[in-house]
Amino acid sequence: TKVARSIKRLLIDVSELYNTEEIFKFGVIDLVTELKDDVREVTRETIRKALEQELLLTPHPRTNYTLFSRRQKEVNSEFWPVKNAENKVHYVFDRFLIDIWKSTNFDFS
Repeated sequence: TKVARSIKRLLIDVSELYNTEEIFKFGVIDLVTELKDDVREVTRETIRKALEQELLLTPHPRTNYTLFSRRQKEVNSEFWPVKNAENKVHYVFDRFLIDIWKSTNFDFS
C-alpha cells in the first residue's frame, strides 16, 4: 500500500540523514506525524496495519527511545535527537532491513 511504501521511504531517508546510527525506533504516532505530509488521511490504524501485516513487524514493549526525526532534521540540519521522555510501544528498524529495502530498486513513487 501507499502507507507501507511511505514508511519504507521515510526509513531510507532517516538512515541517510543519520548515517552513523544502526537502529531506528518509531512509535505509531511518530510515524503518523512524520508521514502526514506524504500520505493523505494517514491514521494510527493504517500505520499499524502496514507495519504488522505488510512489513511483518511486531511491536516492542513500552520504553523510552531516541526518535530520529526526518522532519526535525530537515528544519534544522544541526538537530541531533535525545532520548524522549515518553514511554511508548514502538517498532524497531535496523539498518540491514533498510538497506535491503533500498537495494531492491522498489518503486517508492
